[in-house]
Amino acid sequence: MLWPFCVTKGKYLVWFERVEEMLRDRRHLNVFHDIDGDIVIIANIQGTSDEEQKLMDGLQALSDEITVTHPAARIGAGRLMKGLYHAPTSYAEAKKALQYVMIYPDLKVIDHAMLERCGNSTATFFIEWREYAKLILSRNTEQLADRIRMDFEQHRDGLTPGELQNTALEVVIRFKMELEGIKHSDQSAIYQQGLQLVLDSGTFDELVRALQQVGSQTIQSLLQDLKNPIVNQVLQHIDKHYAEELSLKLLGAHYHLHPVYLGQLFHKETGETFAEYINKYRIERAKEQLRNSNLKVHEIARNVGYWETGYFYKQFRKYVGISPTDFKVFG
Repeated sequence: MLWPFCVTKGKYLVWFERVEEMLRDRRHLNVFHDIDGDIVIIANIQGTSDEEQKLMDGLQALSDEITVTHPAARIGAGRLMKGLYHAPTSYAEAKKALQYVMIYPDLKVIDHAMLERCGNSTATFFIEWREYAKLILSRNTEQLADRIRMDFEQHRDGLTPGELQNTALEVVIRFKMELEGIKHSDQSAIYQQGLQLVLDSGTFDELVRALQQVGSQTIQSLLQDLKNPIVNQVLQHIDKHYAEELSLKLLGAHYHLHPVYLGQLFHKETGETFAEYINKYRIERAKEQLRNSNLKVHEIARNVGYWETGYFYKQFRKYVGISPTDFKVFG
C-alpha cells in the first residue's frame, strides 16, 4: 500500500538533503521534490495498524527535528491507498492537508483523516468548484460574488451555522489552492485575513461578504499579473459589455491598436484566443440565467450577446456538452 506525505517549505536544497539523509535507511520510503518545491515522501507499507502508527510516530519525530531549524515546516498526510493507481488521490489529500496550517497553526503533522474528524470534510461541501474555477480564470468578480451568495442562500436553511462556517473555510482553502496552482507560488498572506473574517462572522451576510472579499482578492491577484495594461482593460470591458457586439476590430479601434496585434497580446496574456474567451465567458453567463430565470432560450441568447439562436446552441454544446434546453431542465 502507498501513503504519500508532503513537507511544506521544502525549497531549501540543504533541507531536502537533510530529510533524504534522515530517511536513507528506510527503504520503504521514497523522497522527491514536487513542482511546488515541497518535499514528498511516499511510504510503501503493508497497511497494518502497527505499521501505520509506527509511521505516524516517525513523521512526528521527523517534524520535531525539522522544526528546530525551520519552525514554519509542516507535514501533510493523505490517506493510505492500495495500489499505485490511487496514489495521486492520496497525494492531493496530503497537499490539501498542508493548506490547513492556516486553521491549525499548532499542528506539525496534519492528517487528512483528522480534518474529516474535525468537521472540515467535504461531506457537506455543496460547492460545484469547477464553476468557481472557471469564474476565477475568466476574472469575473461580479459573477463570482453572485455565485457565492446563490450557493450559500440555497443551503442556509438545511445546514447548521457550524456546517456553513466549515464550508466557508473550505472555500477559502480552495481559493488559495486554485491561485497557487496558477501562479506556482505561496499565496498564504492573501488568505490569512479571509480565514479570520470567516471565523469572526456573526451573521449569514457577514459570512457571505467574507467569501466574496476573498474571491475578489483572488481575481485581483491574477489581474495584477497581467503584464500589459491594455489586456486588463479589455477584460474589464468584456465584463461590463459582454452582451454587446465585441470584436478585435472594434476594441482595437477603441484602444488605438491594430486588431491583429491586440489579438496576439490577448492570447499571450490569457492563453486563449479572443473568440474562445468571449464564447466561454458568454456561455457561463448564459448558464447562470438558464439556472436562475424563466426566460426562454432565445431571450437568454440575446442577453449574453448571441443574436443568432442557432449559433448560440452550437457554442453551448461545444463548451457544455448538451443543449441549453437540456441544461435548463437537468443543469
